[in-house]
Amino acid sequence: MSKATNSSNYTSSTTYNTGYTGEKSSDNEFQSSYEEIIDADILEEESDREFSSDSFRDRTWQQQQTKRQIPLPLPYSQQVFRQLERLERKYDRLQKRFEKVNFENRKQIFNLLYETDKRIGRKFRKFQDKLERMEIKIDSLLAEQRAKESRRTILILLSILVAGVAYITIIYPLVNRRNYPQKVPPKHSEIMPQNHAISPSPENLEFFFRSSALAVTPKRKDKIYGKSKQTYMVTDIYRMRPVHPSTGKRSRSDCLNKTPEEIDRQGIQGCILHRGVDVGTPIGTPLSVISLPGEKARVECLKQPPWGVYSKITSASLPNWTFISHHLKTCRPGIYKAGEIFGSTGTAGTGPHLHFGTQYQGEWIAPPLGFVEWNLQGEKPNREA
Repeated sequence: MSKATNSSNYTSSTTYNTGYTGEKSSDNEFQSSYEEIIDADILEEESDREFSSDSFRDRTWQQQQTKRQIPLPLPYSQQVFRQLERLERKYDRLQKRFEKVNFENRKQIFNLLYETDKRIGRKFRKFQDKLERMEIKIDSLLAEQRAKESRRTILILLSILVAGVAYITIIYPLVNRRNYPQKVPPKHSEIMPQNHAISPSPENLEFFFRSSALAVTPKRKDKIYGKSKQTYMVTDIYRMRPVHPSTGKRSRSDCLNKTPEEIDRQGIQGCILHRGVDVGTPIGTPLSVISLPGEKARVECLKQPPWGVYSKITSASLPNWTFISHHLKTCRPGIYKAGEIFGSTGTAGTGPHLHFGTQYQGEWIAPPLGFVEWNLQGEKPNREA
């Protein structure tokens, strides 16, 4: 039964009763009010049954129509409250469902993130393993390359060493056999001069060199002429030294103010004597034998630590004379013709220079300038007086 039907029945019943009696009695009024209450209860039950199927808007419109037709103060309010309670329960159910759905979604998202993290971790470990294997391969390749380079370097050094040994032992002696003979010096009789008329002595050196300048000992800062008119300077002379320049050793007091000849004649010991002339020459300056043209000379190479190697030159063309060249870089013993090169100058730790000394009949004398230049030029010097 619809609300419209109930309203129409109720209206027709009221109209009939009023038309029939002509007025409303108290019984009739009680009966109509009782019918209204019953109709209201019936409407409430019907509205409860139809609440689930009708929309809220339709129900509101029907309630308004019913309210216009039938005054229901108390049952209508109860109906509204019940509807609100139903709405609240429905809202609670929807909210719980929404929370449940959210919880399930969050759980799914967490599981998805966990699985993704596991996959990323597995891939990262695989990548790390590959990277370690690549590092091991690179290290092995670098080690092999370093080993190859070291082997190549060792082979190069060995080849250089072998070539150097071959050059020193085979090639160099063959090339320099003519200039630097390695024969054992013969006896003095084998180098006798062809001309015995010339026999220089310290007294006739001026006549021998035909120059008074070549017969005397050079002074400090004098010029010495070598090959191709190259000049050198005298850095020290034949003298008695108060202090040795290398060792720092000092001479005795009774040696001072005396010449080397006086010290030798008196036999004074503890004197530091410089028995030669020092000439400032670059390292490697060639030295020649001292002998008359066409004659031969013998060269002996000796060692005197710590001053290095020195040479001793003797020639039958210059009897009683011995020429000493100290601090040599190279020295090759043997028999040489006049003017041939037998060695080169070096250093003794006090700077590159040549120490040249002379002996006559086994005694030290001041070196004449002529023999100093002869040793550097390779031929008898010729200067004007």
